[in-house]
Amino acid sequence: MKQLKLSTMLQQWNTLGKKAMEEQWSPQQYLSELCHVELATRDDKRLQRLLKDAKLPMGKHLSSFDFTLVDGVSKPLVA
Repeated sequence: MKQLKLSTMLQQWNTLGKKAMEEQWSPQQYLSELCHVELATRDDKRLQRLLKDAKLPMGKHLSSFDFTLVDGVSKPLVA
């Protein structure tokens, strides 16, 4: 799993395996859940990385945006 860079699967396989046995999951369901956890973790890490890289100012919200500054963009259109 390390060589395949599946770090979340490596961390969760045993815990999730115990749950799978208790709840009598099929092998396919177990593998599917492992993959789902891996993908969810990757998506979360990706989002956190993109937000950090964006260097957005703290405390900014869409409600404080001045839509008159940009042609073709309106509050109803964005909503």
